[in-house]
Amino acid sequence: MVEGSVHIPLAELPGRTGEIPHDRPVVLQCAGGHRSSIAACVLRRADHPDVSDLLGGYAAWLRHEEEQRHTASGSSSPASTDSASVK
Repeated sequence: MVEGSVHIPLAELPGRTGEIPHDRPVVLQCAGGHRSSIAACVLRRADHPDVSDLLGGYAAWLRHEEEQRHTASGSSSPASTDSASVK
């Protein structure tokens, strides 16, 4: 889980939208990106002004972080052929 994040299962989100702040941007994430995409739609429908979805989920975030560490250290990138863009 990302530091400072709040875990709300997708099935509970419609009844818990009041727990999500309106005064700052919110980034939603799940393991692979599908549930967070649905959650973003739920929050947008509940009039949350600044909602983003972490494309590819937490798995993509971890791959991106690993690629950045390899780039910074000057070593070749990981052997995996999977890639994801985290914006």
